[in-house]
Amino acid sequence: MQDLWKRKPDVKELQKLINIIDWNIWQMDGLTGTIPYSKAQEQYRQMTLFDMFGTETVEKPENRQPLCKIYDWRADNSLEFNSLNKNG
Repeated sequence: MQDLWKRKPDVKELQKLINIIDWNIWQMDGLTGTIPYSKAQEQYRQMTLFDMFGTETVEKPENRQPLCKIYDWRADNSLEFNSLNKNG
């Protein structure tokens, strides 16, 4: 901007620029569509024969991982990345 128009950007222009940069720097787990390492990894547990007989398993509540959002610049709104998938 300084080279082309010979002026410094104002605060509003800087905020818009920061917003664009912010939306363009992100990471995603491409297999799940979630933020990488947003959930602690479960510790590995070796299965035994006793696990198969007579023990009741307690269902743990599923910790839902946050889904990644992307920005559609043409429509000027954000959406979940998984919504782009045809299967949903």
